[in-house]
Amino acid sequence: MSIYKRKTARDRKNGKHRYTVVIDVQGEGGKRSRKTIGTYGTRDEAERAERDALTARDRGHNIAPKSLTVAQMMAEHLDYCKADPAHHTAATIETYSLKSKGYIEPKLGSIILSKLQPSTVAAWKNELAATIGRSGKPLSPKTVHNVFGLLHAALALAVGLEYVGRNVCDVKAAKPSRPATSQRAGTALTDDEIRRLLRAAAPTRWSSFVVLALATGARRGELCGLSWNDVDMDARKLRIWRSLSQTKDCVELKDTKTHRERLIGLSSWALEALRRQRVMQAEDRLRAPVRLYVDSGAVFTNELGERITPMAATKAFARIARAAGISTQRLHDTRHTAASHLIADGSDAVTVASVLGHESATITLSIYSHAFDDAKHEATDRLGARMERIVSGGK
Repeated sequence: MSIYKRKTARDRKNGKHRYTVVIDVQGEGGKRSRKTIGTYGTRDEAERAERDALTARDRGHNIAPKSLTVAQMMAEHLDYCKADPAHHTAATIETYSLKSKGYIEPKLGSIILSKLQPSTVAAWKNELAATIGRSGKPLSPKTVHNVFGLLHAALALAVGLEYVGRNVCDVKAAKPSRPATSQRAGTALTDDEIRRLLRAAAPTRWSSFVVLALATGARRGELCGLSWNDVDMDARKLRIWRSLSQTKDCVELKDTKTHRERLIGLSSWALEALRRQRVMQAEDRLRAPVRLYVDSGAVFTNELGERITPMAATKAFARIARAAGISTQRLHDTRHTAASHLIADGSDAVTVASVLGHESATITLSIYSHAFDDAKHEATDRLGARMERIVSGGK
């Protein structure tokens, strides 16, 4: 018998039992010993843990290092991610580290990995949902889901490395509910705000950047990652295949968010902005001290020809937006503005997704469902008017 019923003082007070799992293991030299796997709140959990431990033992797996904590496992998971830069950029690693240190390690970090129970994870998950974030409000369901996913991934690695026999995050009671698929679109600028923004940007070196952001709906990192080789003035096309990522420690060019490249058309307005940008760069080269100008080949550069960073773009846009007195200071809202106008002008979800670089039209519909509802209403209005003309004998 390897499952033992036991009671702590609290258990006796509550009239409950707990179940400890102990199995036989064979050490070096064939010496047999008894190993405690853990203590569980229900017999079903204990029996499941016993089965997993016996299977792991019979396969020769290492059954949970006694001193390995959840915090140490999170650090090991981050090391594995760092060793796979093709799928985990420096920005991703920084995000994982912040989430681990901010939300996982304070509550779970000191727990021995083999003793982490589904009930503990479930309690942590519920507490996480009530945690106040940087916005001063409870964390969003999406953030909770992402943090839980990070813990789940680390424990999946622990299972793969044969540290534990199961991933306690897979227990149904421990899983958070999935966040709603719809997302908040953000703020789309009004026509008047667009005019005010462009007037405020005109005397700065960021004018062409703002125009291209509005004209293409490209992401901040994608604009910063553009090179002149990506621009075909004659064909009026722009190739977006890289993005500039920035963390506290490094700036690097990487794939786009969806790891796909896309070609988008350039309007006359966008082409004119790019021509102005080239003229400005030529003037920068003439003004720069000898040997200090760097020919980076980038479309958007500082006075010395160096590629501008995403953070510099964010700060510059905020300054211009404040000067313009518009309703947002978020650079990303130029993307929402472009999307809203594409939809208002009758573009379908597939076309909008292609321009914005969404992985699928489903994502576009989930973010801009309200805008598409308005467009559908206008379409049915036009359809009704057409039917009325037909009925009345008109064309």
